[in-house]
Amino acid sequence: MPSLKTQIGKNGELLAKKFLQEKGWQFITQNFHTRFGEIDLVFLDRKTLIFIEVKTRTNPNAGHPEEAVNQKKLNNLQKAAQFFLIQNPQYENFALRIDVIAIENGEIKHYEAVY
Repeated sequence: MPSLKTQIGKNGELLAKKFLQEKGWQFITQNFHTRFGEIDLVFLDRKTLIFIEVKTRTNPNAGHPEEAVNQKKLNNLQKAAQFFLIQNPQYENFALRIDVIAIENGEIKHYEAVY
């Protein structure tokens, strides 16, 4: 059985996925694993391929979820995105972007183009 932390993270990813689909974005994949880490969500908005890190917090003492996305995490996401492009060359001519979705107490904050 998954840990509570894993369940919270997966629930956050589901909320984020629904949120982005309601914006009209096209879902590409979820939980794409690389040696640099995992890309939570990949979406397409017109000709922009968007790699999304989702952070969810339920404990107010744990800090805001977006604070967990530091420079090292962003660097690894960028490397993971490059690996995704190697595996999926059909997207090589698309614009690329990294977004963060922070979910706290059911509230979704979307930070676009953080990297």
